Amino acid sequence: MSTAVAVSLSPFFLDGSNGRLFALEVAPERGDVELGILLCPPFAEELNRTRRAVQLAARRMAAQGCSVLLLDLYGTGDSEGELAQASWAGWRADLEAGAEWLSARRASRLALWGVRLGAGLALEIAATRSCEHLLLWQPVANGALFLNQFLRLRVAADMLAADGVSSVEALRAELTSGASVEIAGYAITPAMAAAIDAVDLGRFANAQLPAVDWIESVAAAERPLSVASRNLIDRWQGAGQQVQPHAAVAQQFWGTPEIVVPQSFLDETEAIVRGWSRAESPA
Repeated sequence: MSTAVAVSLSPFFLDGSNGRLFALEVAPERGDVELGILLCPPFAEELNRTRRAVQLAARRMAAQGCSVLLLDLYGTGDSEGELAQASWAGWRADLEAGAEWLSARRASRLALWGVRLGAGLALEIAATRSCEHLLLWQPVANGALFLNQFLRLRVAADMLAADGVSSVEALRAELTSGASVEIAGYAITPAMAAAIDAVDLGRFANAQLPAVDWIESVAAAERPLSVASRNLIDRWQGAGQQVQPHAAVAQQFWGTPEIVVPQSFLDETEAIVRGWSRAESPA
């Protein structure tokens, strides 16, 4: 556990690409801050299910002397707009605004923290602007598979309804025709579906990236990361990327109906950020 360091939580609204964004800065109450950490958040209900874990992790990061900026992207959470009005490009612009805020107000150096689908956004930003560290929590490596899993929520709900049964193929056909579909209360536009489909972390193997710390849940301490993750990490490392995998024994907290705090993710994150600080301290 981290030593007792006073941490402040400062909520405010930040001007984003299309409207005001709810933001929360988690930072040490006293002392200089050099490293700013920008959260690239997860998608839809996963944002709500991981919010507690993210805030607790942010407190631990702040206790290591970092300023952590948590943003609700346009059309999500407590920010302005509706999800149907949001776009992937707009979300990237929102995060760029967050990075600029950190740079202008608090921190001379930047790290990116991508959670689930937010890992794709984090990698896109890391490949195009200067940042020193990249932390990924249970990253979604393949957007098309993720979208299919999300569409299955509607299929499952329709199975319980009296008006028939849909299928992933039928929902994808609606999106292809130009219609939006509603999944678990979230309106998914064809443009957003296409953007999620296009997420493929494998394409970053040859990008200019900072060192990457990848945390993934496992069922037991002796279990390895998933085959898909190991294959992707091997591909990145083969291309010269610095990727450090971290296995954390934890439930799939991003998908459980109840709020679960994954202590192993918090512990791994704290150790990683402490390592960043030690590596950057003058000899």
